[in-house]
Amino acid sequence: MDPQGANAGTTGRGGVRALWPYVREHRRLLGAAAVFSIAAAALSLVQPVLVGRIITAVGDGAPLTGLVWALVGLLAAGAVLATIQYYLLQRTAESVVLTARTELIGHLLRLPMSEYRSRHVGGLVSRVASDTTLLRAALTDGVVEPLGGILVLVGALTAMMLLDPVLTGVTVLVVAIVVAASLHITRRLRALTFETQSRLGDLTGDLNQTLSAISVIRANGATDRAQARLGDRVRSAFDAGIRAARSGAAIQPLRQNRALGADRGLGRRLTT
Repeated sequence: MDPQGANAGTTGRGGVRALWPYVREHRRLLGAAAVFSIAAAALSLVQPVLVGRIITAVGDGAPLTGLVWALVGLLAAGAVLATIQYYLLQRTAESVVLTARTELIGHLLRLPMSEYRSRHVGGLVSRVASDTTLLRAALTDGVVEPLGGILVLVGALTAMMLLDPVLTGVTVLVVAIVVAASLHITRRLRALTFETQSRLGDLTGDLNQTLSAISVIRANGATDRAQARLGDRVRSAFDAGIRAARSGAAIQPLRQNRALGADRGLGRRLTT
């Protein structure tokens, strides 16, 4: 993992495949997290069925005790599975970050001397902190979490197809449009995230050099100029972060609609 390659996950050039060298030794934990994620998603598919039966039982005046306890048990089991899955996933992510940081530190200490002269030292240091943090996020959000979401979507669409093919066709069309829009926004978000990290690296490097020469700067009365220059760096990083936040905000409604659209349609059919 080199300073340039550290951003591969951010820019999307390496994708999930680029994570494999760091995930390989933790594949058992990651596999266990994936199993718990799928199990939790499967339980969530049963919830609308139970809710529909409870509503039907209320309308028919039938006993509710068994159904209510079944729903409570289902919710409790789902919560336990989700808790275990979260812990396993976070533990795996931390282990991957540990491996990546250890390798990156070793690499940085053995760079050619020309690299230290041509780069901001603070920029190299930021690779160890911020870029490996992005590696953690890519692992948790981009590898295991989608498995449960895909299972919920496929299960809901299958049930809807059996109940109402027309509603299923409309849902599939909406999901396709949402996915296409999400992919477009995600590509832009990756580029903006990479830009934000680059601006933070510039700021860190400039601040490191400034503090290293603070006695000379003060002796020459250049403190205000140094502060203004660093302020520009801060503002530049802020602007890049705001642009990334706008793209991230734009994708949130699409994610919610994609996740909830099929489930709402299924629930509507089961309760009518």
